Amino acid sequence: MGRTPRNVARITLKCGSKRMANALFRALEPEAKAAPTGRSRIGISRKGNDVKIAILSRDLSSLRAAINTYLRLASACQGLLEALKGLGEGPSPLLDSRAQSALPDGSKDRAGKLNRP
Repeated sequence: MGRTPRNVARITLKCGSKRMANALFRALEPEAKAAPTGRSRIGISRKGNDVKIAILSRDLSSLRAAINTYLRLASACQGLLEALKGLGEGPSPLLDSRAQSALPDGSKDRAGKLNRP
């Protein structure tokens, strides 16, 4: 990275549980280790229900880009984890009608007829 980074961002993501924090940490950690450019350095840590992200960058545009990237990744991970948490509670709102019709739980088939067990 040539020059010493001058721009720093520290982000703390408050997760609802240690399990959620651990899953988020494990999802973001490989991304931080394999940063696509040398313009920013990323550090990620977890403590309790919190995931902390430290971003060091030599210019503001790369700092902004890294912040956006990690916040979007964290948001996508959180959305996925929330959706997975509810999968055992009936048909998922993420499945389209074709996928739901393939479920053997008495839901409707492709022709709209009720599947009976």
